[in-house]
Amino acid sequence: MTAYEIANKWQLQYGDESLKERIDWHKEFGLVFITKKLFILATEVHYNTEEKDLDMFTLHPNAWFIELAASSDKMTPIKEVMRVLPTKREWVLWCRDGINKLHSYNWDKLARKVGL
Repeated sequence: MTAYEIANKWQLQYGDESLKERIDWHKEFGLVFITKKLFILATEVHYNTEEKDLDMFTLHPNAWFIELAASSDKMTPIKEVMRVLPTKREWVLWCRDGINKLHSYNWDKLARKVGL
């Protein structure tokens, strides 16, 4: 399966909208990166560390929220995601497996952890 097919399968299982709708939204407000091996939808947000809250429409982003990432290869997706993101931010955020639990990592610490 390609990374797109894996992402689409995930979206059908956990999402409330089609993958095309999510891609269209990210084309306007976020980042879309699609190859056969890697699929990424991400948005720059402001992350309030005290309240663990995201502001998706900020003028002062300090984080990347990885909304959907998939890999068709044995690569570590977060390492590849961090290589693709065009701007370093203080935080990298994501949820896993459709569960609304936010994972937050300091960019520099995560980069060291994944070997960047």
